[in-house]
Amino acid sequence: MSTTQDQEYDQVTLLTGRDDIYSGITVDSKLLAKTSALFERQLEQSLVAWRQAKRRGIWLSIPHDRTELIPIAQKLGFILHHA
Repeated sequence: MSTTQDQEYDQVTLLTGRDDIYSGITVDSKLLAKTSALFERQLEQSLVAWRQAKRRGIWLSIPHDRTELIPIAQKLGFILHHA
C-alpha cells in the first residue's frame, strides 16, 4: 500500500444513519466507503462502536452498483434479508 492508501485505511469514517425505536440503526448507504478494502475496515470499526453502544439491530442497504460489498457484509455477520 502507498502512503496515501495507508492514511485512507487508517482514517475510515464510521457508518451512521437513522436510529429506530428498538435501539437499532438504519445505515445511510451514501456513507459506504469507495473501495471494498476500505468498506471492510469501515464496517469492522462501525460494528465495534455499535456493540459498545449496545445497538440491537443494524439495517444495511447495499446499492445495486455496489454488490461487491455483499460478501464482506456477510463475512462480518450480516444476513441477506431481501433482494
